[in-house]
Amino acid sequence: MCVLKVYGITQIKLGDIKQGVEALRDSLTTAQQMDSKYEIAAAFYRLGQVAQYLGSPARTVSLFWAAKNAHDMIGRGIWTQGLNVEFEPVLERCRAVLGEAAFTEAVELGRTMTIEQAIAYALE
Repeated sequence: MCVLKVYGITQIKLGDIKQGVEALRDSLTTAQQMDSKYEIAAAFYRLGQVAQYLGSPARTVSLFWAAKNAHDMIGRGIWTQGLNVEFEPVLERCRAVLGEAAFTEAVELGRTMTIEQAIAYALE
């Protein structure tokens, strides 16, 4: 999973978005098969970053919230202040682009999805 995640991120940075997203989706699928909640949460976050990079603010917000929820379900303080520092400015930029109503809708989608729903959404 970790290798697929790193490979996917690297491919995206090199400009091969298609190959990078495919590797990240494969990472998520593998994490799901292994029931690795941490890796599932990390995949949501990475795919949220990809959505941001591709200019899809609603998807970015929903995937980031799905990631936060998944981290919170794991417990033990996995969602760190460091992630909030990275997460909050992105959300504010998305809010500015989307407007309040669409932003709230994207937040609610991400917050209310079950892990299974979030996996299906992330794999779309």
